[in-house]
Amino acid sequence: MPKTSLFLLLAALSCLGQAQTLSELKVRADAGDADAMHTIGIRYWLGEGAEQECAPLECKTAFAAKDQNYTEAMHWLKLAADKGNDEAMNDIAIMYEKGLGVTRNYDKAMYWRRLAVEKGNNAAMSGIGSMYVGGLGVKQDYAEAMRWYRKAADAGNDIVFDFLARGYEHGYGVKANLPIAAYWYAKCANSSLCARVSSAKADLARLRKRGVVPAKSGDLPEGTAGDQLGSPKKK
Repeated sequence: MPKTSLFLLLAALSCLGQAQTLSELKVRADAGDADAMHTIGIRYWLGEGAEQECAPLECKTAFAAKDQNYTEAMHWLKLAADKGNDEAMNDIAIMYEKGLGVTRNYDKAMYWRRLAVEKGNNAAMSGIGSMYVGGLGVKQDYAEAMRWYRKAADAGNDIVFDFLARGYEHGYGVKANLPIAAYWYAKCANSSLCARVSSAKADLARLRKRGVVPAKSGDLPEGTAGDQLGSPKKK
């Protein structure tokens, strides 16, 4: 199963109309705009020289490291999170998980992801799955990881389709089931947002060559996750 560093843990930020300067964003933030606060946090995370708006782990443009300020990023992300912005909550979790400007703390990463999950953030659901895969602050548990990946998929996260496919093909945390693996490979192959589209197409063709017919959605086991979490405790 993949490690956390190989996952795309964040959905791309929506452009806020025409690109705005940091000063313009701060005017909006001063008026209580949580989306502006979040965007300011991302700008500080990436470096203010960046005009492209995207999630930090997805950006492919080179940014000026001299302009990065993780302390300011965390400050603005927490302001946005306090306003209920679930993307900011998940970004804070990533900063704690990676140790960006703060001491690495998996408990705090899990806490913030759980808060984001309560808001329905499917990237946070996937991120919790990755923590169970890597045993980051929790006991390594592929079964729990697969439950969280399925929860993320059911919530609209296409990125995890490939993770589910490989889990069912190789029996990571679930009983191996090639038709279900083929189902998820097919879902991945038909989504531009999936983690490994080209590989999924090849894997689907390989299984079909062996006579495997993809399962139908009605044949999938029900997806459940979260029984081990309970309510987040303040960190």
